[in-house]
Amino acid sequence: MFPITKKSIALLIATIAAPLLPAQTVLLDVGYWWNATSGQPQTWNNVPNITFADDTELVANMVDTSGTPTGIKLTMTNAAIAATSSGSESSTLYPSTATADTYYDSTSGDAKIEFEFSNLDTDKTYSFTIYASRTGLSTNRSALYTITGSNTGSGSLNPTENVNNTITISGITPTEGGIITLTAVPDASNADPQKVFYIGVMEITASVPESSSTGLVLALGALSFILFKRRKALQARR
Repeated sequence: MFPITKKSIALLIATIAAPLLPAQTVLLDVGYWWNATSGQPQTWNNVPNITFADDTELVANMVDTSGTPTGIKLTMTNAAIAATSSGSESSTLYPSTATADTYYDSTSGDAKIEFEFSNLDTDKTYSFTIYASRTGLSTNRSALYTITGSNTGSGSLNPTENVNNTITISGITPTEGGIITLTAVPDASNADPQKVFYIGVMEITASVPESSSTGLVLALGALSFILFKRRKALQARR
């Protein structure tokens, strides 16, 4: 029979609760295949410019920053026009190989880039941090980024001469089918005649909702208290 002790109860709580609490982060470098990000302390997923066609599978099984496969698949459901390497190389947020190149689109195309993330964990929430940079110009080329799962969030970012600015959209839960989409279009403030806009880095963090993990820990704590009191009562009868 499993002995009920303070140590065994603490071990039970740690074993069950620990996998729920840490966040898992995935980094994506969107741009040219020849400017991939590698050799960093954190592992990156490189999204190459192999082809610009709708419904193109870009990464079959993304890895997190420790190099562990996540099972998450990335598909470009609405293709960009092309890639460019006119971004900042001075950012302190990410490696220059990630910040210097981007995907872009404009009214020369259909002015829309869309990615689908599938095989997501429906018990987790996801936050998306987006970076884009375009140097050598002064015109506002802001994009509106919308993240859609079972709920929706959005934010805009101007890449013009951007070095260290990002936007983060948090608290997105996948659909019942485990899918979240990221859609980029020109923002209303975009003043470029052709409404050019970009996306260069995506940082995705998955975590268990605080209410779920906290509730489980509290429940386990209550269970441990009951079991410990029971053990003390049994000892008193001896």
